[in-house]
Amino acid sequence: MNFISHINGVWKIKRKIFPNTMACGYAKISTNKNLEIILSEKFLTTYKHSSIFGNNEYLIKIIKNKIVFFFNTGPNNGRLFQKFELSLFPKSSFFYCLKDTYQTNVFWINKNYFRITHKIKGRNKNIFINTHYFKTNNISLFNKFI
Repeated sequence: MNFISHINGVWKIKRKIFPNTMACGYAKISTNKNLEIILSEKFLTTYKHSSIFGNNEYLIKIIKNKIVFFFNTGPNNGRLFQKFELSLFPKSSFFYCLKDTYQTNVFWINKNYFRITHKIKGRNKNIFINTHYFKTNNISLFNKFI
């Protein structure tokens, strides 16, 4: 299935950060004037009775036969995050950040659901993040979230 033709829209996020943290929120995925994809996320993370608001933004480009994720905010703005072979999609991608290694997998299930997993390993880190995206297309949910 060609996921690019179905990716635009608003998605509900359910995220489990193992071993004991949960997050939920919304993602808005849209195409800009350069036909690049912008993935914006807003989420609320719950950890030990505390709640923390967060957001991420990625710029996604299709370059030849690759789908390439770039950081689009923060100190790594413009830097490469992950790169996948489009013809072999889904497939693992690796990102090395100082002493940490990020392994990302994208699983496109159907036009209304996909999943992204991250394994983060480092000197004192061993984190697994499992995020589910469910299509809603209700933009007011994204705009009103926190």
